[in-house]
Amino acid sequence: MKKILFPVFIAAAAFSLAACDNDNANEPVESSVLLTRLPETAQQVIKSAFINGTVQEVSTDLDPTAMARGSAYEATIRQNGVALDIEFDAQGLWTDIEAEDDAAIPAAVLNALPQLPAALLTYVKTNHAGAGITEIERKAYGFHVELQQDIELLFDKEGVILSQTPANDSSTATPQNVPGTVTEFVSKYFAGYSVVRMKSDKEDGLAVTKYYLQKGYNESYKLVYDSAGQLIEVEGDDEPALPVGAEVVSYFSPAVNTYVTAHYAHYYVVEISKEAATYAVEIQHKTNPELDYTLYFDHSGGFLRQDS
Repeated sequence: MKKILFPVFIAAAAFSLAACDNDNANEPVESSVLLTRLPETAQQVIKSAFINGTVQEVSTDLDPTAMARGSAYEATIRQNGVALDIEFDAQGLWTDIEAEDDAAIPAAVLNALPQLPAALLTYVKTNHAGAGITEIERKAYGFHVELQQDIELLFDKEGVILSQTPANDSSTATPQNVPGTVTEFVSKYFAGYSVVRMKSDKEDGLAVTKYYLQKGYNESYKLVYDSAGQLIEVEGDDEPALPVGAEVVSYFSPAVNTYVTAHYAHYYVVEISKEAATYAVEIQHKTNPELDYTLYFDHSGGFLRQDS
């Protein structure tokens, strides 16, 4: 599970000034002052992504749609003649960005947004040249992107395209043809989660179906089933890390779960997959995420090796 990180090099002094305070429209407030009303993480996003932008407003009075996706703050920023609304959650993670008046979000802003995969932007540029991105909403499973040509795109967290539909098409709703075995598994092992997206794909030349589960705007898991309908992979979200429970590991192999529990008590299992001859188990330290390993077991649950 690779994360895409963008360095923050732009100092606060690079920000331009002036805007109106909601409390007193007659007294302008500097951009830098408005900026301090956001969490530190959100401030760093704005400083790095909106170079020469002017913060015009910061609000915590959000509509129900924004609150439903976990937003706690909204900032309106004008850059290069475009008014942009960007939302953040309580910790300062951006949750949605939209250009007003159906304008395109500037490429410089998109390229500097943290955790936005380069593969997503490459796909849009290659397959929808000339259609600017007007909005990007973070989802538990990835990103919902709207283009100027009334097209909606859905991507996973790595920027791999999941689906494309006309804007406001009802086919983007929760899938209705999820097999009963999948819904039963989710109900038993992932209480409170539901399948919000599914995609047929190929991995190592084999046909698979991926099911994306969601509970809350940033809590998600991915299940992968082979063409025979057998579960071959479970992966938890990485921001924040969502562990794969012991009962799920036992579903794959009780022996694997026993070994991991006994020898790696201070680690979470974040992914488990059944490969041709082995089980691969990715683990991450509970307090130090930089410590992560992949463990390999044979199909009898016998430990084979640890890779860093």
